[in-house]
Amino acid sequence: MFQYFAVGTAAHLLKGDTGAGFDDLVALWQSRFRDGQLPAWGDFSLADFEGWHSGMAMSEVLPGHYDVRFRFFGSDLVAMQGCDLTGQILSECLPEAYENLYRTHFEVFLTEPKIAVGRLQAASDTEKDLMVLLLHLPLADDGTCIDRVLHFARRLPRVP
Repeated sequence: MFQYFAVGTAAHLLKGDTGAGFDDLVALWQSRFRDGQLPAWGDFSLADFEGWHSGMAMSEVLPGHYDVRFRFFGSDLVAMQGCDLTGQILSECLPEAYENLYRTHFEVFLTEPKIAVGRLQAASDTEKDLMVLLLHLPLADDGTCIDRVLHFARRLPRVP
């Protein structure tokens, strides 16, 4: 479900099969690299993500696990997921989705820094026929060890 790209991949090259529309976010994230090292959450302000707040989440990586705890979860993500995951550990609140998709994804994503783009079906009962495009970007306070993840989602147009 996810495609992975090197962290230095030019934003416009992420389109591939996904039809991504995240160029501005990837370019912003890449602009905060420090001497080739990953940016930290502290390198950004929420104002940097104007226009994306409702489709944005930030999670902290749980030490020793391929799992995350969401620190905030935007209102569009709540609508797409069907619940607010703020403060929740992914594997505990969505065990089936974690086991079927996210465990493997985070094993790949958190092992070596990369950009991840995925296409998934919305989980919400009200939006279950909706396809969602996801972007995951790693963050590291020390520049190398991924300790947070930026998550972005946007709805894909419905095909008649």
